[in-house]
Amino acid sequence: MKEPIIREGASRPLYLRLIDIVMTLLIWASYIYLLRGVFLFIASSAEDIAHGSKISLGSGIVAVGRSLGSYVEVIAVNSAIFIAWALYNQLMYGGRNRRKSADPVKAAEIGAFFGLTGAQVDECRQARRLVVTHDKAGAILEYQVSSITKGD
Repeated sequence: MKEPIIREGASRPLYLRLIDIVMTLLIWASYIYLLRGVFLFIASSAEDIAHGSKISLGSGIVAVGRSLGSYVEVIAVNSAIFIAWALYNQLMYGGRNRRKSADPVKAAEIGAFFGLTGAQVDECRQARRLVVTHDKAGAILEYQVSSITKGD
């Protein structure tokens, strides 16, 4: 079995790994920057509580509460969507592996589709150069198998 993608990261070139690291650090830095108001509010509230002061509503608690409330709403909607999707897949597929690859197409099946015999399909598969003439509907009228000469 192939190794998971996460473990294959070490086999990637160094410059690609460095780009991943830089991008990850930038994303985390921007996330923390966007939440700086929350961190400042928590720090000032903790300081007020430590000194025995009451937290005033004008200090940002309403704004932070609204932001956190909207985060909770988004998380709830995403969770509901993922749970519904998982239940749907469980009901539809019930443990069957639906990610199996298709069975290989046999020469006879290709031949039946294009109006050729299995031997003709094998001949076409082995040809280095193949010229196929189709009609307007896409059916094969004729084909020519030719070998490549040194000058081609």
